[in-house]
Amino acid sequence: MLLGKYRVESVLGRGAMGLVVAARHLALDDRVAIKVLLPRYVQDPEILQRFLREGRAAVRIRSPHVVRVADVGTLANGAPYMVMDHLEGKDLAAVLAESGPLSVPLAVDLVLQACEALAEAHAQGIVHRDVKPSNLFLTRNADGSPCVKVLDFGISKMSHAEDHALTRVGGVLGSPLYMSPEQLRSASDVDGRADIYSLGVVLFQLLTGRTPFVALELAQLVYLVTQGEPQRPRALRPDLPEPLEQAILTAIARDRDRRFPTAADFALALVPFAPPHLRAAAERLFGALRGALPAAAPPQGGAPLAASTAGAAIAVAIPADGAHTIVPVGTTNRKPASLERRVLPIALGLGLAIVASGVFLSRLSPETAPTEGAQGAQAEPRVAPPSAAPSVAIEPSASAAPPPGAAPGASAEGQHEPARATPTAAPRPAKPSGSAPPKRSAPPPKRPAGADPFQRDVF
Repeated sequence: MLLGKYRVESVLGRGAMGLVVAARHLALDDRVAIKVLLPRYVQDPEILQRFLREGRAAVRIRSPHVVRVADVGTLANGAPYMVMDHLEGKDLAAVLAESGPLSVPLAVDLVLQACEALAEAHAQGIVHRDVKPSNLFLTRNADGSPCVKVLDFGISKMSHAEDHALTRVGGVLGSPLYMSPEQLRSASDVDGRADIYSLGVVLFQLLTGRTPFVALELAQLVYLVTQGEPQRPRALRPDLPEPLEQAILTAIARDRDRRFPTAADFALALVPFAPPHLRAAAERLFGALRGALPAAAPPQGGAPLAASTAGAAIAVAIPADGAHTIVPVGTTNRKPASLERRVLPIALGLGLAIVASGVFLSRLSPETAPTEGAQGAQAEPRVAPPSAAPSVAIEPSASAAPPPGAAPGASAEGQHEPARATPTAAPRPAKPSGSAPPKRSAPPPKRPAGADPFQRDVF
């Protein structure tokens, strides 16, 4: 019994700092999910602030694609709790682990729903900062259609003065595989375009089965994201429409001024590839949202994406406990040009020094991953294991595995020139391909269980 009115039925998830249980309200006979912070963290003001922030953010965002928070409070032992809607289904990390890459219409449909939630959040001045497959939960509407819920606003950035408590020097706020270059440099120097980048990475992975950058070490990943160019999605999956590839590459542009200015703009570029029966309604919805959203900055189309040098110096430290920590060195992108020219050689010198000295960081073990999934080096990012939730039928794609000769990660050699799209205009192909996945010649390779090796979850 919890709080005298909830009967705990099962444990839905357990992390390093808390757990989530399924419970039933005895008077209302309503099933809910209750997140509880572990007692040993109740004295940590930053953890408490994150917990409270998640509830406040969810309440402020009025979207069917954000999990509803019904109540927050404190247990007798001082641990805070949060009562939320109970969801049946699984997160997109588990979907990828079970089904592999998805068909174009399904992947686009799911990302469009996440775009709607993020557009609503950004309109409220909230930046999620941790968009990734495990924070996108796939459930079903009453009519059986797929419904995505955005979870975990615990490290979100709000436009209020309260945000200062969540930015601590040397802390990793987010999951590096999905973090934008500017967020890797400074967790506070982000806006809605950081979420657009992360969601672009998610769409890349839903369609190809891997993330744009693959690395075995955190230092290598940081360098690739901040200095490298992603492999083109069509190099991994040739059946993807070129305008869809352009939209993805625009979303994950290294320079945030070259990305879509709003989540609604990103969505409008994806609408032509959504299921046909959803396109008209989606276009109306995101057209209205785009008019209501403040644009972060006008995109600069038509020019190649140059390497972003501002604030590029990043040191990777190894504390005594072995956990990786990113310490930003020069965290603003508004330095004078002369200082920018001095910062980049320092950053490159740091990377060369790490390689030359043979100092490679040990793999970062996710705080919430099962121990059996944390063994061995993998060339592809690992995703969360399938949950015990009821199965959700997923339509897999056809050819998404990298060709035999494809490099596992992004390097300076052999990179294609980045996209030169003007993101505010949605592509209008005469006949979008991918309305149904082609027949699979062979089943996709089994993906290893476990969370991605660089994940830093609060729960």
